[in-house]
Amino acid sequence: MMRFSTRARGATTAMTVVVGSLLLSACNPKDELLSPQQPGVISPSATNSPTAADALYVGALGRFKASLNGGGNNTEALWNFEALFTDELRSSDTFTQRNDADQRNTQTNDGVLTPIYQAVQQARGRARDAINALKQFDQSATGKADTGEMYMMMGMLEMSLSEVFCNGIPFGETVNGIPQYTAPISDSLGLRLAITRYDTAATFLTGTDAGAAAVKNALAIARGRSLVDVGDFAGAAAAVAAVPTSFQYNFDYSITTINNEWWIMGTSVKRYTAGDSTDVAGPILNAIPFVRLNDPRVSITDTKTKGEDNVSEFFQVNNWGQDDPTPPLTGIDARLIEAEAKLRGSDIAGMMTILNALRAAPPGC
Repeated sequence: MMRFSTRARGATTAMTVVVGSLLLSACNPKDELLSPQQPGVISPSATNSPTAADALYVGALGRFKASLNGGGNNTEALWNFEALFTDELRSSDTFTQRNDADQRNTQTNDGVLTPIYQAVQQARGRARDAINALKQFDQSATGKADTGEMYMMMGMLEMSLSEVFCNGIPFGETVNGIPQYTAPISDSLGLRLAITRYDTAATFLTGTDAGAAAVKNALAIARGRSLVDVGDFAGAAAAVAAVPTSFQYNFDYSITTINNEWWIMGTSVKRYTAGDSTDVAGPILNAIPFVRLNDPRVSITDTKTKGEDNVSEFFQVNNWGQDDPTPPLTGIDARLIEAEAKLRGSDIAGMMTILNALRAAPPGC
């Protein structure tokens, strides 16, 4: 043992250096020793299962909600920007993009509107990804219903784009990471495309459970809305006839996930104030005076304060709380679609019967 110690002191040091050198030469500390144990990039093989297909479905629903009503991060989405443009709400903000939308003077390179458009198109892609995964890995009753809901989601997004933007929207997709570009189409064709998605959705919604029934009702309203957009009022009324007036298909919110963007942009940060027919600059022509008329459809509080711009009067809209669900499709829509069909058929009495019934007993929304 003494012999080993005497001889080995230098030998051991030398061997340690050699072995250490070999170890270091065999790896890159930056790439290997410090690499994360749970890398953020998920390989395609990790998504090849029913569980992964369900995760894609849930993720797509989240993108659906965020693309229409924001991601809870003080940045508006399609609905919110649309409300500024149509005078449902007014800008009480300093951002020129919001003020431009409020004045119907949106620029072609608008820095707020561009990502809104992109988010809706990307949500379409997420629905397509979920559809492909569900078809391959989960064709159980639940998987089929989820596939139908994803087709409905695609149709609603295509309908929304066609309703909001001018003619010339391309509806391409990405296949295996490669964009498949398509020619821009008219809004009318975009709405027809949405209707074909609804047709496909219906072929998957064959279940009779409560979940499938709810998606069927939502699908009927989405179809009715698109049919109204293309002028088929009788077809639209027929599509929604079986939908209960109390029905709601909700976007849900919570403190642990994301807050309702309507509440954030209004109550929380005061960038949006209630629409009205006057402002500090004077009368607003062709605007519904929600505040001045005390419109019963809109709960408004005059806060006696200024908006984010420190100039505009801030009228707080109370329709949406911090975590209140917001339905993109309701039975109220179904009744209004029927009322529109009555009007187009010159059945004024029938239209008023529907409207008066809603006024007499307004469903919660």
